[in-house]
Amino acid sequence: MRSGLGIIVLVALMSACSDESGGSASASAEPSDPAPSTSQSPSPSAEDEHEWAALPSLEDAVLATGPNDGWLAGRYTSAADGSLWIPNGNADGHAAVARFDAETLEAITTVELGGSDHGLPPDAEASAAGANGVWVTLAYQDAVALIDPATNAESRRITVEGDPYFLVEDGDSLWITDFGGGAVVHVDIASGEELLRVSTLEGPLEVAAAFEAVWVVTHAGYVVRLDPEFGETIAAISVGGRPGIAIGFDSVWARSDDEGTISRIDPSTNEVVATIELPTFTTDIEVAGDSVWVAGGPQRGSCEEAGYLVRIDPSTNEPDGFMPMDCPTMLATDGIGLWAGTTLDGDTDLMLISIDPGQRP
Repeated sequence: MRSGLGIIVLVALMSACSDESGGSASASAEPSDPAPSTSQSPSPSAEDEHEWAALPSLEDAVLATGPNDGWLAGRYTSAADGSLWIPNGNADGHAAVARFDAETLEAITTVELGGSDHGLPPDAEASAAGANGVWVTLAYQDAVALIDPATNAESRRITVEGDPYFLVEDGDSLWITDFGGGAVVHVDIASGEELLRVSTLEGPLEVAAAFEAVWVVTHAGYVVRLDPEFGETIAAISVGGRPGIAIGFDSVWARSDDEGTISRIDPSTNEVVATIELPTFTTDIEVAGDSVWVAGGPQRGSCEEAGYLVRIDPSTNEPDGFMPMDCPTMLATDGIGLWAGTTLDGDTDLMLISIDPGQRP
C-alpha cells in the first residue's frame, strides 16, 4: 500500500540530520486539521538563560566510542541481547538491520529483509525489542518482521495493511503506526490478525503502551491517548510539532522537534505539568537510569553546527548535565545502558557512543 508514502517522504526530509520520542488536555478527539507549528529554533537568549556550558559535563559518563565509516545512524534504534539494532544500516537500497556489539560498538552482522525500493523513509524505519527477538517495520513491504538474535535471521513476518512506520510490543500483541493511512493498528502476534484499527489520527509517528493506555504522537504536534480496547480518544495533548515520546517516572515525556521543548505529561490528569526548554531542535528522547535523556541539534543539512546531549533530573524537571555532540540522530536504551548515534559529516559516517546513565560527577 503506497498511497501515504509521499507524505512520509516529506516528514523524513524535514527530520534531523540523518536521512531521515506545554499544552492542555482535551477529552475530544485530536483536531481534524490542526495547524502545524511555525515556530523556529529557540532564540539565543534561551541558551544564555540556561547557561548550558555551565551545567555538569557528561563527558565522564562516556564509556566508549566507535566510528563506523559508511553506515547510517538509524532513526529508531533498539537495544537488546547485548546489541544495538540499527534499521537501514547498510543503505544499499534493500531493507536491512545492522547489528552492533553494545559494549565494543563493533559491527557484528547485517540482517537483510528484502525489498528493492530505496526511498524515504527507509524500508526498515524502526526496530523495537520484543520477547522473542527484534521487530522491524517494513513500510515498502506492508509488513513487520521479527529477527531472531540467535540466528541473525528473520523468523517471522506479519502482513500489515498500510505503511508500518513505528511499533511497540505490548504483551502478546503489537501496536503499529501507519503514517500514510493515518492509523494505529493493534495486531495479535500469535495469529497475525488485526484486532483493532484506529483511523482518526493525522500523521501518527511513535507509539507507546503504558498506564493502561496507548499513546500516539502525531506529526502536527499532539500526544493522543487512546483506549486500548475500543480505540476511543481519551485526550489529545498539544506538545509542539514533530514530537517523540518516552515513558518513565510515572509520566509521559514528549519532545517537540519544532519547539525545542520537553513536555512532561501526568497520565492521571492527561495534562502537561512541566515544560523544559532546550538549546535547539530535538532528535530523540529516552529514559535511562534515574534521568531523562534528550539528543538534539541542527536540522537536516546543517550538521556542521553543534548538537548536544542533555540529562534531565525528573525530580526537579531541570537539565543537570550537558555535552556537545556532533549531529546526534538517535538514542537507545535497554533500561540499563544508554547509547547515542551521530552521523559525522552529515552523511554516512556513523559514530556510536556508549554512555553510563548512572555516572554522576
